[in-house]
Amino acid sequence: MVPRSGLQHAAVTSYANKLHCLRIQVKQICRERDKAKLDLEKAERRCLQLGRELDEQYIALEHSQGKLKDVQAEMQAKELLLQQALNHQAKLEADTQLLQGKEASLHGRLNLMMRENTQLQNKVREMTEKLLASEKLVLELQKELNLVVQDKLEQVEPHSPELLTPSKRFAEIVLEYERQCKRVKVLWDQNGVLRRELEALRLQLQQESRAERGLPAAETSLTTEQLREQLQDLKVQLETKVNYYEKEIELIRQNFEREKKDSKKSVKAEMSKVEGQKRDLEETVARGDLCWLLKENSLLKSQLGRLQQELREARKGSRHDERHVSELGREEVQELAETPELMELSEKSKREVSQLNTKLCQLSCELPEHEASHSTGPATAQLQSQRLVEAEQLQGAEMAARPEHHGQHATCWMELELLWQQLRASQEKLLEAKASLSLAQTRHALQLQQAKAQMNNMVPKKQFEQLQASLREEQSRARWLQENLHRQAEQAHRQLLRTQEEHERLLQAAMEQAEGLESELRSAEAVLADRAAHLKDTQAQLSRNKLLIAELREENRGFAMALQAAELKQKSTEEKNQVLEEQASALKQLIGKITPASLSV
Repeated sequence: MVPRSGLQHAAVTSYANKLHCLRIQVKQICRERDKAKLDLEKAERRCLQLGRELDEQYIALEHSQGKLKDVQAEMQAKELLLQQALNHQAKLEADTQLLQGKEASLHGRLNLMMRENTQLQNKVREMTEKLLASEKLVLELQKELNLVVQDKLEQVEPHSPELLTPSKRFAEIVLEYERQCKRVKVLWDQNGVLRRELEALRLQLQQESRAERGLPAAETSLTTEQLREQLQDLKVQLETKVNYYEKEIELIRQNFEREKKDSKKSVKAEMSKVEGQKRDLEETVARGDLCWLLKENSLLKSQLGRLQQELREARKGSRHDERHVSELGREEVQELAETPELMELSEKSKREVSQLNTKLCQLSCELPEHEASHSTGPATAQLQSQRLVEAEQLQGAEMAARPEHHGQHATCWMELELLWQQLRASQEKLLEAKASLSLAQTRHALQLQQAKAQMNNMVPKKQFEQLQASLREEQSRARWLQENLHRQAEQAHRQLLRTQEEHERLLQAAMEQAEGLESELRSAEAVLADRAAHLKDTQAQLSRNKLLIAELREENRGFAMALQAAELKQKSTEEKNQVLEEQASALKQLIGKITPASLSV
């Protein structure tokens, strides 16, 4: 009985130990199953997170590609602006060379005009000296004639027709001199017309040279050579005509001197005749002296009124020239007043360029922050998008401000061209004023010479002195006008130099702006290269993330298979436990049946 009960007890304990071991194994398998479930959930969460990161990376990649396209478009726009700046720089250099050539030509013309002016002054001085000498000689002859007439007056027969022959001869000489002066005046007018035609041809040459800049070099050279030949021919013609006119003037002067000598001789001859006929002319002179004096007085009064009218007209012409010169001065002052406005516009454009450069620097500074935020992961994706939106807004503001900036530069250059045109117009007006002043001086000198020639034997001494005083006054006024005109020319020259310096300064500013655009283009290219490298890194990171996702999926499949194997093992263990429990219950029942039987025995 005892051995059976010990055996049964040992079997029960062994079954209990085995059951305990199986339960421990079941618990361990449950823990492994729970751990596998947790690992699987973690893997799924990580897979979802990686999927979200992949989507965000795709979105960021698309956004970066769009940004790259915008940067490429901006680079193309900057290249276009750089090309325009280079073209504008070349145009400015050509304009500078043209202005330098014009300045040299203006210097030459100014020197030529000054030489001509000095020559004319010398000629006027010589003519006045000769005129004064001739006036003195005529006065002496007139005094001698009056003395001879008064001495021989009693011996002259009445109504002698030979008395009027010297005065008629002298009147014919004066009329001939007037005709020659008119001829000289016509020659001077023709000379002025030829000069104006020469200036018109020069202007036409300049306009044609400007209009034919786009033509081939051969055609341009041919046209310029033809125009130069025409200009040379015109210069030769003008020089020949001037020489011819000078020779004509010299011949007229010689004829006048010769006729003056002849008139002196004829006067002496007539005086000898008068001495022989003075008794016959006594009564005629006594009767006709009063009428002759009255006629002479009326003639002198009419001539004096005409001379005064001519002097008033000359003064009006000089006043008109003064007003014209003052208008030119006011125009130059107005141009000088408009110069600070152009300076302000230029400074404003420079400030806008500096603002655009600071915005570009801000964008370049924000680029590393954008890269850092992009590399931190999805936690900073929203901040990155905000910064990209801000950068796009700044870029849009920059692109919107750039046309305004270029428009201001265009208006600045247009105003500068307008100022150049006004300066050229003022220079042309100044040249016209010089020509009109010189023409007025020559006309006035010719009129005064005519008046002096007519008044040699007719004007009294007092009126002649008054006319000489008015002549000196007009000469001083003409010198004053000439000095004022010279000062105006010097002011115009200084204004031209200042405008040229301003033009060179603007050209330097344009060159600096072009260099700034080149540096901006290089910086934009560097930024584009950095962004391209960053995009390559992003693509490599995306490929690595794809590989990691594939590995995680494989790992998830392994975990799922291990979980299925663990579940199968757990099911088999549960089935074994159930079988063991059934065996244990059967064993207990058997023990329960055996125990009463053993006790009964």
